Amino acid sequence: LAERGDAVLIPAPYYAAFDVDLKIISGCIAVPVHCKGNPSEGPTPRDLEDAALAAEAKGMRVRMLLITNPCNPIGTIYTPEVMKEVIEWARSRDMHTIVDEIYALSSFDGQFESILRTLNNELGDNVHHIWALSKDFGASGFRMGTLYTQNEKLLRSLANLNIFSGVSHPMQMMIAEIF
Repeated sequence: LAERGDAVLIPAPYYAAFDVDLKIISGCIAVPVHCKGNPSEGPTPRDLEDAALAAEAKGMRVRMLLITNPCNPIGTIYTPEVMKEVIEWARSRDMHTIVDEIYALSSFDGQFESILRTLNNELGDNVHHIWALSKDFGASGFRMGTLYTQNEKLLRSLANLNIFSGVSHPMQMMIAEIF
């Protein structure tokens, strides 16, 4: 999805470990997107474009948008309209969007809508959904999460990793009981 040195836009404020995670694992650079309005309303296409242009002015190639919904650390739940707008913006720039829904089941007011529903499960090759047990179930030690994508090239690339990072049978059984 990106090469070493590429920029990843992330609406601010965001989970502080993203900076280190992106740099150490993929060599990418986190670029904060500062919302001109209320950050709890989410980024606008203008906010994203301003951040992308600033990164490009520094010689960076902007390849991805990483958005956490519900947002960590402020707990904002972005509306389906905001999510559609940011994805449409990223698609207009031929970028990938990673939607991190690690707090999806921790929303109690009924306002949260998964990007899978918002897009009617039509993610295409450029929207990728991630989720894990760690936050919703307080199970960070289990180290089990999911990536849902319709990008065949990405799936083929990740298939090689499955040999080294499979989920143990006991863990699979326990999770099957939960769901």
